Order: sequence, then structure tokens, then C-alpha cells
Amino acid sequence: MTINTRQPGSEAIVGVDYLFTREVDTETKIGLTKVTLTPVSGKAWKPIYITPGSAALTSEQKDEFEGKIIENKFEMKVPGASADLLEDLMLICGRAIVLKLTYESGAALICGGKEKFLKLVYSGTHGTNLGYVLQFDYKSRDAFKWEQL
Repeated sequence: MTINTRQPGSEAIVGVDYLFTREVDTETKIGLTKVTLTPVSGKAWKPIYITPGSAALTSEQKDEFEGKIIENKFEMKVPGASADLLEDLMLICGRAIVLKLTYESGAALICGGKEKFLKLVYSGTHGTNLGYVLQFDYKSRDAFKWEQL
């Protein structure tokens, strides 16, 4: 077996978009690694502007007594520090969402889903490095799925 070393996961994450889970109409799994999410009528993926090169997703498979568990950790930096930005962050943090991480190649990884949602948390830095760090920790028996284009 030959393994292609230039996989989407080895590229930089260049875009982050979200949907609230209530905005997901259908979720269709395609094979073991792909999924298609359809937003409800009138809803669309909403972008989150990130500091270029700041987003990272790490996944680690662990064998627990109950079986295989995949631990995911995601972090991204959102530049700026204003009352409006803080208000926007408070709308999405702590609520059930699905993230779409887009890589340089255009491939996208869907984090969460209609039944498996994420909750972002944030921390802020004020001063010379203005901005916020958004992150989540997520454990599942299944890996995140790639978006079917």
C-alpha cells in the first residue's frame, strides 16, 4: 500500500465556518470517511475570521476499557478586541454548533454534526496581542468526516 504524504490534514487550515446544530437539516454519511450536511432552507455556513495560520486540530486515538476513543482538540485565534467582537463570540460560544475546517486544497473537514455537536469556549488577550482564542475538546468513538463535494 502506498500512502500519499500530501493529505489535506497536512495542509494549513485557511477557513473556519459554523452552523448551529438546529440549522442542520440533513446529514448523510458517505462511506467511512465522508459526509454531506445540508442546512435548513434559508440558512448557510457562517464564516469566522481567523488569524492566518493559527488554526490547528489534533486528534489522538486511545484504547480505553470501553473501546477505541478519539480525542480531538481544536484551537484558533480570532484577531481584534471590541465590544462587537465579544458580543459575536458570546453568540456562538457555549452553544451547540458544527464547524467546517477548510484546507488549502479546498477539502473540508466537518467537526460535529446533527447529533454530535461541539461547544466552543474562548479566552481573550488584551494589550499588544489583541484577540481571542477559541477552542474545543471533543471525544468520540468516530473520527470527524470529510465533506463530500
